[in-house]
Amino acid sequence: MRYTLQVFIAAVGIFASAVAASGKPPSSPAVAVPRVVDANNNVVGDVVGAMAEPRFPYSPLIAVVAMNISGRSIIVQVTPNRFWGNARLYFTEPTCSVGQAYFDEDAPTWGNNLFPIVGAGSNPAILYTQRANSAPVAFPLAYSWTLDENHRNGVCTLSGVTSGYIADPLVDLSTQFTPPYRFVYP
Repeated sequence: MRYTLQVFIAAVGIFASAVAASGKPPSSPAVAVPRVVDANNNVVGDVVGAMAEPRFPYSPLIAVVAMNISGRSIIVQVTPNRFWGNARLYFTEPTCSVGQAYFDEDAPTWGNNLFPIVGAGSNPAILYTQRANSAPVAFPLAYSWTLDENHRNGVCTLSGVTSGYIADPLVDLSTQFTPPYRFVYP
């Protein structure tokens, strides 16, 4: 055992000397990255995680994808037919697509998140983000876009939330991507 340890230490020393002499670490093979692509095989983003539906907690069905939008790094959830944000979005109109959009005042602490807060309404391709330096404001009535009871489609329902942060459109992804979206692993 002592001889094996000495051989191992000698081999590590030789390897480290070779690396130091070359000035470069040894090259490693390229790593395949799982991605989500659209109907035209355009890369939507790299998969950084997965989420399960509440009814099926051990069956991840929703990809969490990293994107760079206008120099801002964000994550979004992607299902075969739409994008979802990482925070619930509220609207003043019952269509959940027009009128001013808001994030709930009781949402996670805005300034201390690793990932920027992003929301999506009934138009599955328009992503919203919190208006910079905004303070909570009151609004008369709010409708929220959420999953239906089967966790398959979104529905716009009346909500009890009456104050929140103003949300502004960040990007309309329908100008860049076409559903259906699918997972690929090169």
